[in-house]
Amino acid sequence: LKGMAYSLTAILNLSKDRTLFKTLENKALKAFEEDLAGKACFYLSVGKALLDEGNLEDGKAYIKNGLKAISEGDDERAAEYILSPLEKLLDLKDYSYGEELCEVLLEKAIKADDIKLIEKSYFYKSIISKTQGNFSQAEMYMNLSLDALLKFAGNHERYERYLSMGNMYYEMGEFNDSIKYFSLALGEEKKL
Repeated sequence: LKGMAYSLTAILNLSKDRTLFKTLENKALKAFEEDLAGKACFYLSVGKALLDEGNLEDGKAYIKNGLKAISEGDDERAAEYILSPLEKLLDLKDYSYGEELCEVLLEKAIKADDIKLIEKSYFYKSIISKTQGNFSQAEMYMNLSLDALLKFAGNHERYERYLSMGNMYYEMGEFNDSIKYFSLALGEEKKL
């Protein structure tokens, strides 16, 4: 609890007072000395906060420290911690490091046997593959993501994913598949 208090206060002071941030960071890390998951959460949260303010290099350094601190035993928690910085990296179009983080996310999600995290991993892998111009791999990951999504998703999530797939196939020039997924999206839209 003490570590969380220092952690939150440090993050709040990150952009205001770097000296105070460093002091609180040291106290948080000392409090998290035996709690690797707490330490990982702290590093990943600071990493995301730095990414939010546009400090890409320092943000990535904190994320790397967070990945080092993640314990092997708590894969689900680790995967959840990784998700937010990964999404921010993709927003910033840092696909190279995002791809690295996505690999760790997928590994942790599979070990945790968490279908929702597995689905997100495949979805982000699809986005990364598409930006790299690897459309066949993007299609494969998108289909894996859809298979997982259909196991738990509601109508709105299905609608959004079918639209994404329709757009992906349209961009690939696969118009028959594009029409198929846009039609599925319309079917889901009627259920909303």
